[in-house]
Amino acid sequence: MLTEISYWYAIYCYVAGAFLLGFLLVYLSRSWLTSGWRVPFFLLFLSIFLTPAYPSDGVETMAPALIVAAFQFFTHGFEAAAHAFRPLALGAFFACVISLLYLAVKRFISSRFHR
Repeated sequence: MLTEISYWYAIYCYVAGAFLLGFLLVYLSRSWLTSGWRVPFFLLFLSIFLTPAYPSDGVETMAPALIVAAFQFFTHGFEAAAHAFRPLALGAFFACVISLLYLAVKRFISSRFHR
């Protein structure tokens, strides 16, 4: 059982790891990904890696939704993993919306000042 301090330490490590993994994936994709698409992909990676979910009913602590969904899907099937897929889909949707807003503002600013 985790104490409160160890739980917060685990959350800090989890967030730092997700940011590092997101930066690494964007860095490795720099050869085929243009600079305008790096921020949207980074936001999508962060939404996938940072979305939490409850591992099962009655559990008070949360775990990464991607890990929960993978374990539940491969051990009990899709129905058991549905509670983890919903927050993943919602996080990815909001990341796409924010990315589209970012690209629209970037395009508006670049067309406005580079005439």
